[in-house]
Amino acid sequence: MYKIILPTFLDIEASSLGSRSYPIQVAWNSGSGEIYVFLISPETVPGWTDWDFKSEKLHGISKEKLIKEGENPRSVCNNIIEQLAGKTVYTDNPEFDKFWMQELFKACRLDFPEIEFKDSNELFLEMLAKNNVLNKKAELETLKTKAKQISPPNHKAYSDVKYLLALYQLIIE
Repeated sequence: MYKIILPTFLDIEASSLGSRSYPIQVAWNSGSGEIYVFLISPETVPGWTDWDFKSEKLHGISKEKLIKEGENPRSVCNNIIEQLAGKTVYTDNPEFDKFWMQELFKACRLDFPEIEFKDSNELFLEMLAKNNVLNKKAELETLKTKAKQISPPNHKAYSDVKYLLALYQLIIE
């Protein structure tokens, strides 16, 4: 019997959707499905002052919580390097998530590691095509609805990664 190695799904929550936004939480899964999640403290980064209360209402993470419970950005970068360098990560918004991860490394004055960001929807559609599904987009929407019932995404990085894993599991069943 063999064990399936899962693709790596990643999600990042941010201070806002503006151009001066920065990452506040990052999560990803290992090949075995374990999810790693880090709150990121903005306290040691002078330029990280942008904050949108509408975004806070969505993700439910206050700036005070980040300062109190968040990890040092450099420590988060070290975890990313250790676990994700050289890998492909799948995300529901590759452009934004790559931008925020680059902002994290830039703030820490560290070189951005080789990480390939790909669209999770494209992965799912390719998988459905290999399963000979005729109407891939409609089937994907149906499976997304089921995955939301199993693991509702709630604009927290951990929950969003868990949702992507649930969707992946539904497709391979």
